[in-house]
Amino acid sequence: MTNPNQINKTQRNIRKALLRLLSSYNLTQISTLQICEEAEVSRSSFYTYYNSKYDVVEQIEKELISGFLDIMLQLRATGKKAYYENINNNRIIYFTQYFQYIEVHFSEFKSLLGPKNETGFSERFAKAISKTRLATIKIWNSYPQVNSENDRIMLYREAALSSLYVCLFSSWCQQDMDLSVEKMASILNEIWKSFLCIGVV
Repeated sequence: MTNPNQINKTQRNIRKALLRLLSSYNLTQISTLQICEEAEVSRSSFYTYYNSKYDVVEQIEKELISGFLDIMLQLRATGKKAYYENINNNRIIYFTQYFQYIEVHFSEFKSLLGPKNETGFSERFAKAISKTRLATIKIWNSYPQVNSENDRIMLYREAALSSLYVCLFSSWCQQDMDLSVEKMASILNEIWKSFLCIGVV
């Protein structure tokens, strides 16, 4: 019987190997053989856990997005009033949690949000953030389904804001997290405050 710890170790090695390769190559340029050699595992071990290199990337992406959305849902539970009061009073506890998550998963985000990655992760990440924020706004404001012009405007606004989030995360990772989590959270908070001042959000 296979040791569960060995399974986890093998899968981790495969994932780490692919992420290292993604820092130098496009996914289309990477072969399964390269991943196996980098991870020091056999091809049979690779195919025990994954169908292809795309399967590896997909699983990593899903886990990263799911973990980030969990944080967003926790923040949703605090309520609209507390959320905006914290922003206006420069209490960055909410945004700090975002950047702490990126920091913990730095190697994954750096590779998947990097210039050589063409899997579309940044777009999927932004869409997931946008969808979750839209749902939160509807809950906070008791909105019905989107059908008015203002609601359609909200869709575009949230798409832009979510892309800004991902762009900020990506830039921070590509600069090897040169600023602290707290400083990055403050930057995002200032961006939010500027939006609030002009009535964008």
